[in-house]
Amino acid sequence: MRTRIIIILQTWLLLSGLMPLHAQEFVRSERLELPDISLPAPPPSQTQTSVPVAPSPVPSSTPTDYDYNNAAKQQFNRVFDSVYEALDEQNIPASQQAFASTRHLTDGHVVSIEFIEANIREAFHELGNQTRIPFILEDAVQGFVTLKQEKAPMKKVMEMMLAAGGYRYKEMDGYILIGAAESANPVFDDNKQTEVVTPAFLKPSEILALLSEKYAKLVKANDDNSTLAITADPVVLQRIVADIRQIDQQPEQIMLEVLVVDISKTAKSRMGIDWWSSNSGILASPVNRKAIGFEGTEGSFNLLSPLNMLSLRIESLVDIGEAKIWAAPKVLTSNGKKANISVKSIETFPIVSGPQQYLQVETKNFESGVSMMITPKVASDGAINLVIENAQVATIEMAGEAQTTGERLPVLTSRAISTNVTMQNNETLVIGGLLDVRTSEDDKSIPGLGTGVMNHIFGTEQAKRETRDLLIFISPRVIKDKNLKLE
Repeated sequence: MRTRIIIILQTWLLLSGLMPLHAQEFVRSERLELPDISLPAPPPSQTQTSVPVAPSPVPSSTPTDYDYNNAAKQQFNRVFDSVYEALDEQNIPASQQAFASTRHLTDGHVVSIEFIEANIREAFHELGNQTRIPFILEDAVQGFVTLKQEKAPMKKVMEMMLAAGGYRYKEMDGYILIGAAESANPVFDDNKQTEVVTPAFLKPSEILALLSEKYAKLVKANDDNSTLAITADPVVLQRIVADIRQIDQQPEQIMLEVLVVDISKTAKSRMGIDWWSSNSGILASPVNRKAIGFEGTEGSFNLLSPLNMLSLRIESLVDIGEAKIWAAPKVLTSNGKKANISVKSIETFPIVSGPQQYLQVETKNFESGVSMMITPKVASDGAINLVIENAQVATIEMAGEAQTTGERLPVLTSRAISTNVTMQNNETLVIGGLLDVRTSEDDKSIPGLGTGVMNHIFGTEQAKRETRDLLIFISPRVIKDKNLKLE
């Protein structure tokens, strides 16, 4: 019996890799003389005494599962101790005697259980009764367990019971502590691991905002170096990493084509085009026939067919001087990301003051042009929502007070609007009604009077006013080709 137990234990240690090489060589070459497993002896017979005594319960002489478990555990410990003593006698350093695994409370325990929708706390109480090992459960450990095992290792049974709820355990001094996977108890910290993840497409802070609340508190985000640091149990750690990979997907790319055109009203009339008429054949689906916010103007915005359909008409107006293209920028942005478009110019004007004999001249800069911020958002049905913020148009007109030289001071007129429009892919939004009234003076002199005082008295001045319409076309297009480059 003794030899068989020794051989079984030694074989198990060798196969499981729990012995270092020095110990393995020693076990192969030496036979350890260990005592037999001692089981509780049956009580002495009551017939050996002649003194009558009151009958009392006689303990069963049959060893219980606990007796076998306890005896096996003691024999297991003796094997460890004997191997260490033998290694010490051979003067092998302690650093080379370390086993790959230390002794555990669960070593040597075999249990048989059958739970059907049992409360997990009561199930561990039953497991503790069989093994005589106390279990302490945190308040977060709740739920039910269904499991049946016959003469199975205790560690395996315990891990199966904990797996469903994602719980974990920690062996303490004589008892086992069980807690939640994300437990804040510092006792479980030595089981935690840290992994650093570098997102490919989204900012770390954006990913952190999309993680579930219970996982987000285990993650630290740093946008400066584009990293996410995760500290958690191995199982939870892998789940968080998988969630991050799922969230960090390349967003859809959207091309925003903007065309800013200055066109005269006479040119529109000559061409027979009413930009705001649904009968013109140009507008696909008018959205609003009222002004969209530019006070003192009549304007609307409509959804058109793709922007390229208007290019020939606009180019024909440019050729005859009735239209001017201010800018035609193209901006590639990601779904939900804000694009900032600015097409501006700075003009310098002389400002003259003082009497004719002592004129003082200084210069002043005026900034004119178009600027706007556009945020496209693609819906699940393919529709595109455009959030247009501060679409601003600034124009300069020489319509101020007359200076000493007779020229008028420049006046800067700025108009801005913000709107939110939903449209389909490849449709075009038009913002119009941004009227610009330009005034110019035409002097008509009398022949023979030259340009002197007499011509000033008898000549005539005619003021010429021209109204031009500023149109802003915005066409969003979802890009399928990830290798697209702006030209």
